Amino acid sequence: VIDATDDADLAAAAGVPVVLGRPGPDGTPWMQAATLIFRVGGVNWPEITQDLLRRKVGGADPASWGVNGRAAWGYQVMMKRYRPSQPDVSVLGLNLALQRDGSVLINTLQVFGVNGIDPASVEQGLAKARRELPHLVKFLREQIPGFDQADLADHAPMLYIRETRHITGLYTLTPVDILAGRLFPDRIAAAAYPIDIHPYVLGWSNPYAPVRYVHTIPFRSLVPLDVDNLLVASRAFSATSEAAGS
Repeated sequence: VIDATDDADLAAAAGVPVVLGRPGPDGTPWMQAATLIFRVGGVNWPEITQDLLRRKVGGADPASWGVNGRAAWGYQVMMKRYRPSQPDVSVLGLNLALQRDGSVLINTLQVFGVNGIDPASVEQGLAKARRELPHLVKFLREQIPGFDQADLADHAPMLYIRETRHITGLYTLTPVDILAGRLFPDRIAAAAYPIDIHPYVLGWSNPYAPVRYVHTIPFRSLVPLDVDNLLVASRAFSATSEAAGS
């Protein structure tokens, strides 16, 4: 049986030991912030890309500022000026994706304290994110080049939950494995992505540099402890919270 659910629902029900996020300082679980992707219309995409390319030519870090076809990213410093209207809400630098109709998808809004396996918590987080969107779009109109005529079109039907359960498997992938670029003898996949950990709580910052590390994933990390005839093939495979960020 292969459990490919995001949250290892079958494995957890079958009695596989799991870790929820990572232990916080007081022992309660920390999970990475949830995000509500939203879409805006009325954006001047050429103005945005020209501004980003000017900054890149001027020496801006390409990991933080750039354009790649219909994708663009940047404005971390400007977004730090945003003051949310509610507690446990924050924003990142903008990750933008141009759509065929000229609208733009935006990944920036973060909601903390959402437990992705608790439907009530997810619903509360979604409601909080929806309340925040008008304030955020107003800020974008006032502060970001190309957004002066932007308007909120819609948003995703559900929150983007980054993290819930991590099963305990025959092997647990760690950041040391990723930083060392380990080639496991039982490798079943290769990866090449930074250890991209979104904040667990307000004020927390990722200690890992935005550098791509080529590494592999061992078959043993898909094999859970205590339950036979089961593999877990999703974000819930056996990895620490930090390693799963890659």
